[in-house]
Amino acid sequence: MQNRLREIILITLVVTIVFILGYILTPVMSLLPVAAYRALIMAPIYGAGIIFLLNKVPKFGIVSLTGTLLGLLLSIFSPYMLLIPILSGIITDTCCFMVFRNYTSELSKTVAGAIFPSIHIPITLFLMGLLVGGIYLEALTNPILLVLPTVLTFFIAFYSAKYSLRIFKRRKI
Repeated sequence: MQNRLREIILITLVVTIVFILGYILTPVMSLLPVAAYRALIMAPIYGAGIIFLLNKVPKFGIVSLTGTLLGLLLSIFSPYMLLIPILSGIITDTCCFMVFRNYTSELSKTVAGAIFPSIHIPITLFLMGLLVGGIYLEALTNPILLVLPTVLTFFIAFYSAKYSLRIFKRRKI
């Protein structure tokens, strides 16, 4: 029981920190032409948060639970924002389970920290393309506007997670 409580507190703490830092970065994110590209700015924060959680609680489903809690907080702003982190968490857990089977290796944790924010872009573009259309549909049909930001977000989050893991190990966090 004490272990579960510790895990819930850690997840809640990470989600709260990610939410607060995202809220602080809102003026910077509003400069981007498409809302889906906000994951580019949030990638280091997501990468560090996910790697911290997986370093402390290397269990399957932690990323999905984190995405669900984050989605519940973000649904305050817009209902569609509930789906994006939830789907990202489920896709991340599924991909890492199919490739790595668990979160015991550093590579599996780092890849999970990179997939979570990078999958936000295609999901957001798809949902907004269905709901709004316009520039979102254009971004979906143009491979450069879809693939380049997604890959860039993956690498930003990957290196952020990698260096965060190195710092956590050095500081014994």
